[in-house]
Amino acid sequence: MTSQKAFNVNEMDFTEETKKQLLQAHQHSEQQLALHSHPILPDDVDEFGNLPHLRCGWTKCGQTFDSRDALMRHIKECIPNVFVDNLHKNCKNILVSQPELSLDEFCKLVKECYDAKTAHYIHHNELSAYYHHFQPLFKAHQHSTGDDKMTSAEKEKAEILFNYRNIAEKELVKEREKHVGLPDVYTDSYGHLPRLRCAWSKCARVFDSKTALLQHVKECIPVTYVERFHTNCKVILETDPDLELSEFVRRVKDCYDKETQANIDEEEIKQYFRVFQPMFKKHKVAKAPARMSKGQKETAEILMNCRIQSQKKLIETKQIPEEFPQ
Repeated sequence: MTSQKAFNVNEMDFTEETKKQLLQAHQHSEQQLALHSHPILPDDVDEFGNLPHLRCGWTKCGQTFDSRDALMRHIKECIPNVFVDNLHKNCKNILVSQPELSLDEFCKLVKECYDAKTAHYIHHNELSAYYHHFQPLFKAHQHSTGDDKMTSAEKEKAEILFNYRNIAEKELVKEREKHVGLPDVYTDSYGHLPRLRCAWSKCARVFDSKTALLQHVKECIPVTYVERFHTNCKVILETDPDLELSEFVRRVKDCYDKETQANIDEEEIKQYFRVFQPMFKKHKVAKAPARMSKGQKETAEILMNCRIQSQKKLIETKQIPEEFPQ
């Protein structure tokens, strides 16, 4: 009732066609929310609490996806509550290892996996639903496998390992919060990233090698790492800063195969364009070999296409050099 009142296309100053599209989009969003609200938790799980691979865990939806990132985006958009990373996984780990826990103890341990800010978004009814569904199953599995006969030393070791994992996970969440969006530290107005230093100002760690730096970035960014994403954006926009945004997005994606394209967030490409397109345009005017001839433009385009094809081939064969010659 509230959402329908808040969203009234007739009060908006748009054409009838635009109003129709907005209404359809809103109705689709409402349908998706309804599909992912009842039941409150994913119900397409086996008796061991495992979710399906690359398929939405709500049976009423059941959409399949090409990558985990695409699946995660779908869930974040469709669930009615704030998405909490690894909630299902942490619930399972706690209840599998200690199925004799009471509901209150279970809720306390789950929330301790997160900092206070994130724990605030975990709702009691979600934890209660998970507990009442899986606790009898996990308890039965424990008795059937004899896991309830662990020695006190084994139980203590399991608890230490679990606590260590929780601490490590909390640290990773903090690191990922520092690495949201595009890098914000550049050495100049040409978009060059700092050498051997993390390019997110909230982190700014220094490393001994490029390999160590890349490993750090892959672990800490909250999305799938895409090889040479920043370099390709820079080369394309620096070569032709007069590009339209849609054409820039298309060219960046064309640097990769379809599987990798599924892991690229278009919003990051657009963000790069908004930050650097005015700068590269200014540099182009300042350099002032004002106009390229038609022949020069064709040569530049051929060279760029050759570079892209070469890069795709190297990525396929896993022979990715640290740097392409500039």
